[in-house]
Amino acid sequence: MVDEQINNLYSDTTKTQKNSEKKNYRVEIYVFLIILFLTYLTIFYNYLLFHTIAEFFSIVIGGGIFIICWNSRKRIDNSFFLVIGVSFLYVGFLDLVHSLAYPGMEIFPDYDTNLAAQLWIAARYMQAGSFLFASIIINKKIKINYLIIFYIIITFILLVLIFSRIFPDCFIEGTGLTPFKIISEYIIDFLLFITIFMIYRHRVLFERKIYLTLLYSIIATIISELSFTLYITAYGIPNLIGHIFKIISFFFLYKAIINIGLENPINLLFRKLKLSEKNLISKASDLEKANLLLKEAELRYRTIFEQSPDGILVIDLETLRAVEFNDAACKILGYTHEEFEKLQVNDYDVMETPSETRRHTEKVIRDGSNDFESKFRTKSGEIKDIYIRTKLISLSGKNYFQSIFRDITEQKKAAELKTRLASIVESSEDAIIGKTLDGIITSWNKAAEKIYYYSTEEVLGKSIELFSPPNQKSEILEILTRIKSGEKLEGFETERIRKDGSKVNVSLTISPIKDRNNKIIGASTIARDITEKKKAEDRLKRLISTVSHELRTPITVLLMSMDYLKNYKKDLQPEVEVKLMDGIDRNVKLLHKLAENILMISRIDEKRVDIDWIEYYPLEIINNILTLMEPIGKEKNLDFKIDIHKNLMLKGDPKRIDQIFRIFIDNAIKYSKENSTIEINAFDDYKGEYNINGNNGVLFQFKDTGIGISEDELPHIFERFYRSKNVSEIPGSGLGLSIAEELIQLHIGKVFVESKLNEGSTFYIFLPRLNHSEK
Repeated sequence: MVDEQINNLYSDTTKTQKNSEKKNYRVEIYVFLIILFLTYLTIFYNYLLFHTIAEFFSIVIGGGIFIICWNSRKRIDNSFFLVIGVSFLYVGFLDLVHSLAYPGMEIFPDYDTNLAAQLWIAARYMQAGSFLFASIIINKKIKINYLIIFYIIITFILLVLIFSRIFPDCFIEGTGLTPFKIISEYIIDFLLFITIFMIYRHRVLFERKIYLTLLYSIIATIISELSFTLYITAYGIPNLIGHIFKIISFFFLYKAIINIGLENPINLLFRKLKLSEKNLISKASDLEKANLLLKEAELRYRTIFEQSPDGILVIDLETLRAVEFNDAACKILGYTHEEFEKLQVNDYDVMETPSETRRHTEKVIRDGSNDFESKFRTKSGEIKDIYIRTKLISLSGKNYFQSIFRDITEQKKAAELKTRLASIVESSEDAIIGKTLDGIITSWNKAAEKIYYYSTEEVLGKSIELFSPPNQKSEILEILTRIKSGEKLEGFETERIRKDGSKVNVSLTISPIKDRNNKIIGASTIARDITEKKKAEDRLKRLISTVSHELRTPITVLLMSMDYLKNYKKDLQPEVEVKLMDGIDRNVKLLHKLAENILMISRIDEKRVDIDWIEYYPLEIINNILTLMEPIGKEKNLDFKIDIHKNLMLKGDPKRIDQIFRIFIDNAIKYSKENSTIEINAFDDYKGEYNINGNNGVLFQFKDTGIGISEDELPHIFERFYRSKNVSEIPGSGLGLSIAEELIQLHIGKVFVESKLNEGSTFYIFLPRLNHSEK
């Protein structure tokens, strides 16, 4: 009973260890495959280089096997590894001579390809024979000195036979492999097959991992030898395949003996001893010794059981009560031992519904174990998150559930907090950047990508100077110095460079990041894009400056005119008084219009202009404007030609469209010459050059033959307060066209102009027909 509980208690650790070993094994396989592929690529440069690398690999492995076994020779009780260890030193030596004798090496000029083939077949006979010999005497004792002498003699004899040309030929130039060579390869494979059978019979003497890895090595050797029965030239494809599988064979041999032997030499070299010890204990008839072992096992079990920080329960499946539980279980749930032994599982496990309980139970019974999360209620009523690992165990012929559980409440809270923080960081409209005290970027959210145009992959590990203007490097150093001193920076406005080279104005809040010991280890930067804000501030400054200038002239005229009327009215001629009153009237209207335009500009900048998307008829709006402006047009004897279909209808804000049309008609009247014509046309379903995106829409044309605009001034006419040089005598604020352009853009439209000085101007407005989703 005690042994069963100990095995169950240790099984979790074993599983974790096995998972780690599997992961490491996969990594080693991937690395080996990469090295194998790189080795293969050397044939495209020089086949001789490939061959040398392949043989060097086996030589090194052979030497490593010998070193492991030699250093453990006094303690090895398994003759299999002793024979393999000694033999592969000499196998490696023969492979070394074979490599030196390979065609192209020119080490032995009096010999041809046959020499390399003879050395190869001799080494493989020694390798296969040693495997078979080792598997036959696996349960017998053998002295290593005799082994070494034996292999020295065999190696010496083989070399004498080969270099004296007594050894049978294996390769004839121009013909290829000899029958002896081909038959020998099959004999070697036969010996290896017998070895597999012998190892299988004695598999209990090997760790499973070592047993399987040895089999893989021998199988790879068999495939290698079969490949060497097919080649005609030493540089042929079968030769290449044979050497690749030889590398694979020695890799698995490395895994079986060197790698595994270094990691767990006890299991490798003393497997037989351990099995004997286990068998001896199981058959012990000495009652006193058995009792002693039992007491030691129970003491070890109780020590682990009671000292475990995790709660451990053994649940009776009939009563659903814990027949055994440790102090940690009571401590986690807040019960005394007396209280806990009276509880059933459902008294504290509050997570599961009956269906969930059944599902978990069935999985434990079916698979033998189950890991899952649940919620336990403590004695005080607190609900805790619990991670449970449950196994089915049998004690004295009765089944129980053994559950090891851990309180993960704080871990869950930390994970949830981390998730929430990560969500806040990623959803923030401000860039949130983490960096070291050296200014190396460690974190980068989506808003940072939008502000600076760099992806996360492009900036992680890079210096914050990446997007700092060249003339601000000292600023970065100053900021980092202040952070290192523990200072927090708030509202620090500066300029940065985006990936495309454009500039962005940012407001920075930079705070030190501290570890648990309150040591400053980095900095967190929150960057807000204030480019538009800065532009708005600049526009406001320019607006105030320009408005002050624009207001000064009409106000000065008004003050002077009113002062003149007040002080000199008795002396004024009637016609002079009329002119003064006209001037006052004109400047008051100018101020009124200027005020209206300034208010409109302000609303546009603050994005407070709402568009009411309703249907309207352009011709109706234009006719209303012309009716109001008819007196002004008559003063200059202007003729209006209107070509707009009365049924033409669009969607937009009629009030804003009225403002747009009024500005262009007012300008056409003001800047037209007397007795001229103003044309207003509409082209439905227009697809010409002014419809850039090819949308369905209408192009409006306002054409006059007035004073026109010079070519160098055309790019500036939509700028605020800009007025052409040749209109300085004509009243105006310089805001009309800029307001019109902004309102057109709010209707997803575009405005264009064509003009020649002293010949007239034509303004084009394209307004698209929009669906509701496009507004």
